[in-house]
Amino acid sequence: MPKAAGLNQEDAAHNMDALDRGYLSGIENGKRNPSTSQLFKIAKGLGVRPKDLFNYAEANEGAEADYLEKIFWGIMKLSESDKRKILKIIDEAEEG
Repeated sequence: MPKAAGLNQEDAAHNMDALDRGYLSGIENGKRNPSTSQLFKIAKGLGVRPKDLFNYAEANEGAEADYLEKIFWGIMKLSESDKRKILKIIDEAEEG
């Protein structure tokens, strides 16, 4: 996906809050599974909506995609401090 956005992996990683270039390659190759917070960083770095990272079939578009988009853009309006708090909550939820 970075190539589609006109970025090489190093530039894409830099734009994604320092996600490692090798990690991004692993995601692209299906060897790594990014967390929700990492997907948000990737989307932000590519300048796309999180749902754009997925190849949604038309049947899957709708309320869930709209809900996720609303959450994403709501988070993007927050201060960096509040964004970190939300990411902490997400990370804690993923752990357990």
